[in-house]
Amino acid sequence: MVGFGVVGQSFAKLILSRSADLYNQYGIKPRIVACVDNSGTAIAPAGLDLQKLLQVKKAQNTVGAYQKSATKFDPAQVVENVDAEVVLECSPTDLSTGEPGTSHVISAMRTGKHVITVNKGPLALAFPSLIELANYNGVMFRFSGTVGGGTPILEFAKRCLKGDRIISFQGILNGTTNYILSKMTEGLTYEKSLEDAKSKDMQRQIPHLT
Repeated sequence: MVGFGVVGQSFAKLILSRSADLYNQYGIKPRIVACVDNSGTAIAPAGLDLQKLLQVKKAQNTVGAYQKSATKFDPAQVVENVDAEVVLECSPTDLSTGEPGTSHVISAMRTGKHVITVNKGPLALAFPSLIELANYNGVMFRFSGTVGGGTPILEFAKRCLKGDRIISFQGILNGTTNYILSKMTEGLTYEKSLEDAKSKDMQRQIPHLT
């Protein structure tokens, strides 16, 4: 897992809360074997203790404190060298360069790993080439979380609306905007809501809101 902000932590909590269901319904026990944030790295080939990982992140603001003798690795090194089947890329979005997300996705695909991303940058700037690279390397590339967050609108359009011609979309599909509006309905001002969203590191850059 590259990136352990709001999305990454929510995913870890989901695995913890639904572990029994995942095993009973699909016969799988997902293990996160490495986690990287902007200040450190935690690696455990047998699987990280997700409860401990969440506690460490909350207390120290970095997963690097998970191991006493932890060494900070470049995310690209972790993606390339750690033995894993899937890379979950949820680093902050940069719509001007698509980095570092695009490099993470490319490194994962070139080393035969499937990729799930919630990062809009790589898709906005390099979607055709990433699809081609995924097909060339025989790996899956999933990205529904980049639009609508928890609402699988892209998969819905691809699978359930094949016989329809989509003319337009209307709605608030940006997670930060939705968060701010929710806070405003709770009584916070726009300024306070924006400040709260920034403090939670929901996005590193939200220039259209500042």
